[in-house]
Amino acid sequence: MGLAATALLVVRALRTYLLTRRVLDLAVVVGIARLGTALVASLVYSFQDVGWWFGHGLEIVGMALVGIPVALDLRRGASHQSRPLVGDLRAVDLVTSEEAFLGSHVRALLVALALKDGSTEEHTRRVALLAVEVGDELGLPPGRLRSMATGGLLHDIGKLSVRDEVLRKPASLTEEEFAEVKQHASSGVALLEELGGFDPLVLALVNDHHERLDGSGYPRGLADGEISLEAQILAVCDVYDALISPRVYREAWPHRRAVALLRQGAGLQFDPRCVDALERVLARADEASADGRAEPRAAGRYAAASEAFLSAR
Repeated sequence: MGLAATALLVVRALRTYLLTRRVLDLAVVVGIARLGTALVASLVYSFQDVGWWFGHGLEIVGMALVGIPVALDLRRGASHQSRPLVGDLRAVDLVTSEEAFLGSHVRALLVALALKDGSTEEHTRRVALLAVEVGDELGLPPGRLRSMATGGLLHDIGKLSVRDEVLRKPASLTEEEFAEVKQHASSGVALLEELGGFDPLVLALVNDHHERLDGSGYPRGLADGEISLEAQILAVCDVYDALISPRVYREAWPHRRAVALLRQGAGLQFDPRCVDALERVLARADEASADGRAEPRAAGRYAAASEAFLSAR
């Protein structure tokens, strides 16, 4: 029974580590494993055996490896707690507390994007929140959800290279201006490669979030079978939030109209699995906000970043 409980804690803590990639969370995983080893030694051997004393030594080390990270998390405050023992950290927490879990380099890029165009930075946050929820709905493992969070936050970072007069133009773009905007995907990849430290999936998300199943997207014109599931998730969430958000050149679309467009393009431009999962995620968020009795964790998932798109309906 003790080993079963320890194994459950190891699985919870390991999932948290795969999301955060923090050394402290890895220490908790190792510490719990050592406590399990110590349990075996204390029950199999007697105090007259060296193994009994060795097991108690492992127990002390294990308690330190678990206790110190937990104490440091509590000291930092709620926004920095990864909660490895409870195992309730979600990918959306990576988006809402990006500096704590994704690093200062991601935070610095988001600050630069906000200074360039605040509406684009807010859009990327909402898209990232939706994308990790949809990815979780489709069963993506923790490591890929972490990449989804980073890629979602940075998918439009290439717009730092787009001229302000083009980015904020309150009218239709010319062919030349639209060609400049279309360069933001490859420009974003070039920027992240220059900075370094981003995994290939993040780079692919930044590069491929405008690709479409029928090959009509950009920058590479990829078709079905060439686009990763993560990029297809991001594409659906990106289009949805862009449609329901007010732009300088048009008013926001109603929720039903935006979903209808995605449903119309399902199987042609958009992956039907992603469209279905997005509808389920949005439906649950609607129920949580409507009844007012949702669990705090569920009600808080969209607390700040998604309030705008839920009320826009």
